[in-house]
Amino acid sequence: MLSAALQISPINIETLNTLAVLHKKSGKPDVAESIYRHTLQHTKGSVSILSHYVILLNESNRHVEAALYEDKYLEIEDDNPFNWHDLAYHAYERENYWKALYLYKKSADMAPYLHENFLVKQRLIIN
Repeated sequence: MLSAALQISPINIETLNTLAVLHKKSGKPDVAESIYRHTLQHTKGSVSILSHYVILLNESNRHVEAALYEDKYLEIEDDNPFNWHDLAYHAYERENYWKALYLYKKSADMAPYLHENFLVKQRLIIN
């Protein structure tokens, strides 16, 4: 099914992300990294592919490089509020509260129906 998806849309970001994740899970992190790099160089990028690439870099103990890519989240124009919500959650877990607040606000602006964004934002503001 994945090969059919690649034939239909060879530069579909989410298909390439799935392909990279599968390579990583099957013990081929070098192939996964080349897919992530290719996708980030030749597309507008997405929060999901960038976050998976950052995870791969951190798991490879390349924390400095991972931090550089993590700063690129804010350059991506991703209209999926759940992606921003997930990034905010991870920033909150790492006690990066300013970044978490910014990302929760971004998610809330896109999707005011996600009450979780407002609850956590209030908790951040109070603390």
